[in-house]
Amino acid sequence: MTRVEVKFGLRNIGGNFIKITDRDRTIVFDQGIRFGNLSKYFDKSVQPSGVMELRKLEVIPKEEWYENIDKIYISHLHLDHLGALSNIPPNIDIHLPGKSVYLNMKQKWENSPTWLNIIPESYYSKVSAVNVLTEDKNRVLAIPVSHSAFPSVAYLYFGYDKTILYTGDIRVNSFLNDDQFEMVNRGISLLKYLPMHSDMKIDLLILEGTNFGSERAPIDPLSSLLLIEKIMKNSDISLVTCHYLDLEFIIALCVIAKKLNFLIYLTSEIMAKMIKESNIDLSISILEEFSDTPIFRLDSLEHAVESNALIILSYFEIFDLIRKFESHDKHKKRIVSILTEPEPGKEEIFEYSVMSRWLSLYGIHSYRIRVSGHYYPFEIGEILRLNKFKKILPIHTEHPDILLQYSAFSYRP
Repeated sequence: MTRVEVKFGLRNIGGNFIKITDRDRTIVFDQGIRFGNLSKYFDKSVQPSGVMELRKLEVIPKEEWYENIDKIYISHLHLDHLGALSNIPPNIDIHLPGKSVYLNMKQKWENSPTWLNIIPESYYSKVSAVNVLTEDKNRVLAIPVSHSAFPSVAYLYFGYDKTILYTGDIRVNSFLNDDQFEMVNRGISLLKYLPMHSDMKIDLLILEGTNFGSERAPIDPLSSLLLIEKIMKNSDISLVTCHYLDLEFIIALCVIAKKLNFLIYLTSEIMAKMIKESNIDLSISILEEFSDTPIFRLDSLEHAVESNALIILSYFEIFDLIRKFESHDKHKKRIVSILTEPEPGKEEIFEYSVMSRWLSLYGIHSYRIRVSGHYYPFEIGEILRLNKFKKILPIHTEHPDILLQYSAFSYRP
C-alpha cells in the first residue's frame, strides 16, 4: 500500500516535504526551508547558528524524518523547495534538475557570509541531475514545468498500486513560446505531456495553491510583457530586477530589448551562464563593474549610460548600481526602474518600499509589476482538465479549502 505523508507544506507556503513509502522504497519530494518560521526568529541582525538550531525551530526538516529514505527529488532550486542540503544524512541520494545551474549557485552560497553557506550538500552526499521525460529506476519521471526558477520539474511516481503526480511550483502560462520553452528545457511541458497521455490513470495529484487567498491583482505573462515593453519604449535606460534563476523572464526581457534596439546588460554572471545554456542566441554584455571573472563580454556602465539600454539585475544589486550612477551624467537620460514581484509575500525577502525610496532619491521612477511563478486560482481548471485525477491534495498554500472548492467546479472526476 502506497503511503503519502506531508511533513511540511500543509496550510503553509514553502517548505514542502512529501514522503512516499511504497513497499521496499521510500522517496521524498522536496525538503525546503520554511521562511515563515525563519522570519519569526531571525533577521539581518540575528543569524542562525547552524543546522541544529534550524531543526529545533522547525525551519528545516527534523533529522528523524529522513529515516529509511532512499532518494530525495528536488523540483527546483528555490530555497523553500531545495532546502539546506547539508541537513540530509549520509546514504541518501539527491536528485535535482539542472545540476550545472546548481553548481553555479552552490559557489555563491558557499562564499556567503550568512547562513546561506549551509545550503550546499555535505562532502558525503551524492547529487545527481534528473533526466527529463525519462523514467528512472525508482519509477520517477521528471517533466518540465514553467516557473520562476530554471529549471523546474514536476514528478510522476509510478507506484506499485498508485500513480502520484507532484507538480512542484507551476504556472499555466510561460514567458516563452512553446518552441523557446522546449529548447530551453529540452522537452515538452507537463501541460503538453498529460494530454498526450490521456489514458494514464493518476490516483493522486499533489497540487500547489500559492496564489489562493492572495488579494493582489493577477497579471499573466503576456500582459506583463506588453506593459514592460510600453514602459521601455518610453525610456532610454530601463533597470529591471528579477531573481537570478528566472530564466524565462530574463529571456523574454532580452527579446523585448532586441526589438527596441536596446543594448542588453547583466550584472550577474550566473544569469549569463544560464542564458548561454539555453541555446537561445542573445547578444548580452556584463557590466564590468560587477564582473568577478571576465568569462563573458564586458562593457562599462559609462557606455551603457550613453546608449539606450536594458540592465537586468538582482534585487540586491540595484542599490550598488544607482550609487555608481552618481559619477555619470544621467540627467540627460530617461531612466526607469521596473521592480518585479515574482512570488507571494511569504516567499519574498525584499523590501520594495526601501528600493523605491532609494530610486526616487536618485531621480529614478519605479514601477512594481507582478510576474508570478505560480498559476492563478481562475486558471486551476486548465490544470485539472488535463487528466481525471482521482484525488487532489493541496499543498504550498494557506488556503487549501478554497483550492478544493474551486476544484469542485473546475474538475469533474
